[in-house]
Amino acid sequence: MMTTTVKHNQSAEEYHAHPGCSASRLKQLQRSPAHMRYALDHPQPPTPAMIVGSATHSAILEPALFVKEWARLPEGDGRSKAVREAKAELGAQFGADRVLKADVYDNILAMRDSVFDNPLALDLLDGADTEVSHYWTEGGEDIGWGVECKARIDAVPPTDTLWGDCLVDIKTTVDASEFQRSVYTWGLHLQAAHYLSATDRTRFVFICVEKAPPHCVAIYELDDDALTLARSELNRLFGLWAECESENEWPSYPVEIQELSLPGWAYTR
Repeated sequence: MMTTTVKHNQSAEEYHAHPGCSASRLKQLQRSPAHMRYALDHPQPPTPAMIVGSATHSAILEPALFVKEWARLPEGDGRSKAVREAKAELGAQFGADRVLKADVYDNILAMRDSVFDNPLALDLLDGADTEVSHYWTEGGEDIGWGVECKARIDAVPPTDTLWGDCLVDIKTTVDASEFQRSVYTWGLHLQAAHYLSATDRTRFVFICVEKAPPHCVAIYELDDDALTLARSELNRLFGLWAECESENEWPSYPVEIQELSLPGWAYTR
């Protein structure tokens, strides 16, 4: 039986510093082992979009912590003395990456409020453990390899509710009505299957909130076919990860000429 170590109240920095196999690293591996190895060896600072994403998750999942850890710049011209002084003061208190422009901060609060105004989203999040870190080993002696894995799950609803068999993930998006395309493009089905494998839960639910007003919310659950497809691909990737680690070789694309055809729609014009 698989043993999972669960850590509550672990900082995001501690989690990301752990070397285990995460959903994001598996998606890099899916492109090629070389891409994943490079990303591991050359960690990049968070982009502005990633910073806003982290702040949005904090506002929705840990609202009390959000007001303690994130600051709002005063409105006004960023070149003015008052705003520059406020930015320096807040940066010293919160850290430069935790100081948000007024419009960005307010937009995050609007997204949070839209999620909280949705009765189903609110019910899914009610009483849930949030930002929970999981660590476990995929595989084992019976198949000849083991891969150390990790996942940081947005929300784990209480077991004694209607959602006790679910994991919940917050996603911001441009158009929540077209989220199906985003799931495949960004490999979110792989993320879902990876997270579920760390727990005894069987259902994965996305709460999607649009980035622009009116910040509409849509809620989706991955079906069994999507999860089955994802688990099959995960098993392949785990085996590839183990092989690359064992041989310390991280190949790129195949060293061969690959046949290339046009996409199907090109022939229907």
